[in-house]
Amino acid sequence: MKFDITFGPFTGAPRRITELALLAERLGYNTAWVTHDPLWDNSWVICGSIGLATNTIKVGPAIVNPYSSSLLEISMAATTLNNLTGGRAVLGFGPGSKKMLEEGGLKHTNLLSTMDQSIEYLKRSLSPSTSNLRQKTHTSIPIYFGCQSPKLIERVGRWQVGGLILLTPPSYGAEALRLIQKGAFKAGHQKVEGEIIASILCSINRDEQESMKGFASFIMHILEYLSPHQLEAHSLNAADIERIKRDYEEGGWEALPEKIFKLGAVGVEGCIKTIEELQAMGYGRVKVGSPLGQDKEEAIRLFATEVMPHFSE
Repeated sequence: MKFDITFGPFTGAPRRITELALLAERLGYNTAWVTHDPLWDNSWVICGSIGLATNTIKVGPAIVNPYSSSLLEISMAATTLNNLTGGRAVLGFGPGSKKMLEEGGLKHTNLLSTMDQSIEYLKRSLSPSTSNLRQKTHTSIPIYFGCQSPKLIERVGRWQVGGLILLTPPSYGAEALRLIQKGAFKAGHQKVEGEIIASILCSINRDEQESMKGFASFIMHILEYLSPHQLEAHSLNAADIERIKRDYEEGGWEALPEKIFKLGAVGVEGCIKTIEELQAMGYGRVKVGSPLGQDKEEAIRLFATEVMPHFSE
């Protein structure tokens, strides 16, 4: 089992993220992903900083989109990062959060056809044999498509690229793999070629209640950005969410139903159990993300020393 880690606005300032990525490298994490959120620090700049500070960990944005950056700019940035790091760059690409884009004055247009055309362009551009760029990458850069909705998850199999599937809840992982396989078969592929990463939200602390408290604070902040389809599959519709928000305002994290904490992996034992379930589904790689923990460094260390060893080969 491989383990990736996500850094973003909730992790800290760019310099702090670089320091934490260096720690993650020392502790054996496979890849450091940096969220590319409109109106926040630019992920490419932070990825470059991480790349220079580290030696072995892979690094890339998760995820960039063709609405806030052109495909040419994305290709140039990914190629530059790959050459800067000696071939350690990865590209997380997708449509981006509709709500986050709207907050930046942008919007999704022609979503499915735009994604189809974008993946085709990027697969050409991120190959050493490309004619799209003058400065070419020395090694092929793997593309991981990040998404939540069923139609887009299915396309991961059709395109034969990697998948960076945000699972909220992680139990949706089995359905996500089924959709990817379905997309591959519909496109005439006998199997899925790209590596599929289970992306999960994680809150870890030696104190179980602190893990739950931290997760509750984060998840209530981002509920409106999550996939309605996945939430409904988890028996959480719009009315449920509004009621839960009111309960949280009045009673805090202890007033939340258990299903809210099942939207991610909470606590040491919760993380181990969740990853065991994902492994049984067929996942060989997991990306853990926000909130991690109140103390980010402690959370990164705790996950590496208490969770990762359970899955060592």
